Amino acid sequence: AGGAYVPLDPNAPLARKADMVTASGARLLITTAGHTAPTHAIATEAGRTAGTGTVTSEAGTPPTVLVCPTAADGPDELVPDRITHGDDLAYVLYTSGSTGRPKGAMVHHAGMNNHLLAKVDDLGLTGGDVIAQNAALTFDISVWQMTAALVTGGRTAVYGDETAHHATELFLRADRDAVTVLEVVPSLLRAALDAWDTVEESAPALPVLRKLVVTGETLPPDLCTRWFARYPGIDVVNAYGPTECSDDVTHATLTPGTETRHAHIPIGSAVRNTRLYVLDEDLRPLPVGVRGELFVAGTGVGRGYLDDPVRTAAAFVPDPFSTTPGARLYATGDIARHLPTGELEFLGRRDHQVKIRG
Repeated sequence: AGGAYVPLDPNAPLARKADMVTASGARLLITTAGHTAPTHAIATEAGRTAGTGTVTSEAGTPPTVLVCPTAADGPDELVPDRITHGDDLAYVLYTSGSTGRPKGAMVHHAGMNNHLLAKVDDLGLTGGDVIAQNAALTFDISVWQMTAALVTGGRTAVYGDETAHHATELFLRADRDAVTVLEVVPSLLRAALDAWDTVEESAPALPVLRKLVVTGETLPPDLCTRWFARYPGIDVVNAYGPTECSDDVTHATLTPGTETRHAHIPIGSAVRNTRLYVLDEDLRPLPVGVRGELFVAGTGVGRGYLDDPVRTAAAFVPDPFSTTPGARLYATGDIARHLPTGELEFLGRRDHQVKIRG
């Protein structure tokens, strides 16, 4: 329809949701029938006048979706006659605010599509795959989980919070639903492995799972060792990427033969249409093995932060390695180094942040 979406966490404080509606300039709030009152409360808190309309399925059966205009004059049209282009905004995701006031990272269609195709390529996705959708829509990984199957003709298995946040239950459901690709954070994987090592829980067989993608946290080597001891035929894909760059910018496929005795598991090499640089403070490339800040360039680099030119200018800097007018590098704030293998090794945050439970 030519618009962009901003996901809201239903469990977030009312004031935060209202702030996001105000900051993003959202004109519509779309919700389910059971959340009509909370949605109107968000609009009221944001100082908007909200009406209510309904959109039902062709058969006229539940669930009914309620559309609440948040602008006094309402939308000009719900489905404009418009073709979407690569430079058009696809979505805005607000960061957790771990470095201060939450920032609305803007991602365009070209970046979103490039990441989807990178997942198709690097995970070998086909029409026979079943991809788990277990991430909340407020997280960037939800985008590929939700839509990659649409690209390949596969299927998506959707899981609610009660399953997605329960380590062993998620793997049991994935086993039952014949999921072939599942993505988790390392802390959830550790919880599952710990439970399976006790008499309280039995590990599922997972006969069709072929890729376990791990993301969001540093992957400890011992988790790989423990996983492959149980499931030697299921690859682990270590994925890394910032929300500001359309999600993952590297993939490292790990197998039982991958060296895991070192302190850090590699995060891999750049995905399609992406360039990665390890630079010093003067934006000069550093040689193999030398620590520096990781910068991202290419199709996936987003527009910046919505209505925040100061922080956009600080994080999105002119790309000195590109001949394309207006090209920018994204400064991740992460410390990394190139390995002799051509892969990258993540070494931590420049500001020494500590991430707790994902």
